[in-house]
Amino acid sequence: MTDSQNAALAAYEEALQRASTALAAHDTDAAFAALDDALVAQPGSAVPHFLRAAEFARTGRIDDAENAFTLALVQDPSLHIARFQLGLLHLTSGKPAHAILAWQGLDALPETHALRLFAKGLAQLAQDRFDEARDALERGMRANTDNAALNADMNKVIEKIAALTSEQPGHEEPSESNHFLVSGYGKQTLH
Repeated sequence: MTDSQNAALAAYEEALQRASTALAAHDTDAAFAALDDALVAQPGSAVPHFLRAAEFARTGRIDDAENAFTLALVQDPSLHIARFQLGLLHLTSGKPAHAILAWQGLDALPETHALRLFAKGLAQLAQDRFDEARDALERGMRANTDNAALNADMNKVIEKIAALTSEQPGHEEPSESNHFLVSGYGKQTLH
């Protein structure tokens, strides 16, 4: 690496650290300024777009989150967590067909990969296949040893499935008013 490449990499890493600190403090403006600095240092990086997308989603700016997740995937199609989160964003925004399209890229992962299993479970859930959904989500949680927060989120989905199916003998289809996937993405935390 040249000195200028080393300097750019150091500036990028420092900017991401500032962004991480600001995101943890829910200081969106400072986070976005730091992410802009990261993109100046490493213009082709997907990570700043991904982090911006997560913050947009956290603050309820769904269209901006979709755009930022898409930019992250343009920069790095193998950023599987971005693909999963984009699909989750679509699903919780009431667009299950878009979610399934976003998740198609996860088919390249092994069948036992946590993100692929989570996407499969959520797709089953969108079709009100509760038992299949719960099974895939539980298998995904067992396979996921890297992201405890994502497991916690998927466990909440499993708990909601249990509550929903106990309220509806025979697993009847839920009405639109009580289908928890339509409740809104802004209430969830991205991990």
